[in-house]
Amino acid sequence: VTEFIPELAPSVGFEQQSRYHCYDVWEHTLAALDATRSTALPVRLGILLHDVGKPSCFTKDEKGGHFKGHAEAGVALADKLLHRLRFDNATIELLLKLITYHDILVLPEKKHVKRALLRFGEEGLQHLLEIQRCDRLAHAPGHTELPAYYPLLPTILQEIKDENACLSLKDLALNGRDLMALGYPAGKTLGEALQRLLNAVIDDEVENTREALAAYLQERILK
Repeated sequence: VTEFIPELAPSVGFEQQSRYHCYDVWEHTLAALDATRSTALPVRLGILLHDVGKPSCFTKDEKGGHFKGHAEAGVALADKLLHRLRFDNATIELLLKLITYHDILVLPEKKHVKRALLRFGEEGLQHLLEIQRCDRLAHAPGHTELPAYYPLLPTILQEIKDENACLSLKDLALNGRDLMALGYPAGKTLGEALQRLLNAVIDDEVENTREALAAYLQERILK
């Protein structure tokens, strides 16, 4: 594999020196790949590349090895690699997000799941959860479990779908023309105001109705 993807070569034999890991970086990657049942390309490539940045970020102290910033380093390597292999832009964008957030847990609250849906889309979020599951299974014994709430996330996701929740600007009960009619100036700041309204709806600070959004605009954004 490293002949075709030389970015993976530093991972081979790179000991992690951490109580959380019993494999070197490459063995951990292979174990995570072995754990997945998915045939989806973003899942398999996401697992293959999720720790590609670790060797360049290794530090060690009295607590063992650390890899601070390895997701960001991995994104930089993966970006060049995926463009070199001529993947389409949508696939590259999704994979870079999956690598960026592969270590960040989704909390069991609707607003957090909504934000994850906003970032990844439904299918992309399912890919992320599978990558995280396989990543954790490839840790050392005693450190292979995700938080106990993780199996609840698909149920929360389904509840959000059943509610037809507002997850994008096009779902807002107010649009740009409405904001201008309310006195908001056209331009870049109008888009920023719409994004603030969307964030407020996702965080359950305001209902997604014309009246509630207009009031929120006047009280919190135009004040």
